Amino acid sequence: FSALEVQKELHKIIAKNLSNKKEGKKEEIVFIESFNEMDEILKKKEEASQCGTTATVCLLIDDILYIANVGNSTAFLIKNDRNIEQISKNHDCKDEKEVARVKENGGLIFNGRVCGSLSLTRCLGNFDISDCGVICKPSVSKVNIENGSFKLVIASDGVWDVLNKDDILTIITENKSKDCETI
Repeated sequence: FSALEVQKELHKIIAKNLSNKKEGKKEEIVFIESFNEMDEILKKKEEASQCGTTATVCLLIDDILYIANVGNSTAFLIKNDRNIEQISKNHDCKDEKEVARVKENGGLIFNGRVCGSLSLTRCLGNFDISDCGVICKPSVSKVNIENGSFKLVIASDGVWDVLNKDDILTIITENKSKDCETI
């Protein structure tokens, strides 16, 4: 099991579920069902019992940017190269609401971790502590993207351990003429 498997499959599941979406069903529900489906696939893999991954998915439909995530990989939206906002929710033991949810579901938090081992409160995989309140249900939000350019930055906690949103703005500003994928 690896994050690469989720990377290879989750978008296909979302695309399939969106194309089969019944009229009136909200996209937010499709994301939740898709993350659940991915988690069910991972349950069939023995190595996923003690391994897991974060996931942040963004999808632009017309002028609406949908964001679905579990864990602490974080997405920032930059409009007009100067306005930056976090558009995903981190699910970790630093969030009081997440800690309360975990405790309500029988989990313990000590040493800043669920059952003393996982700093995340939501993820795909890690089934050995799923009975401790760790879930795969993503936070889903949407942002209206109207007229104008925007940039999207999605990165894991390792990046955010050394960079903050001001650093990202500096990088974007200094590399304006370059294709962002090459930065």
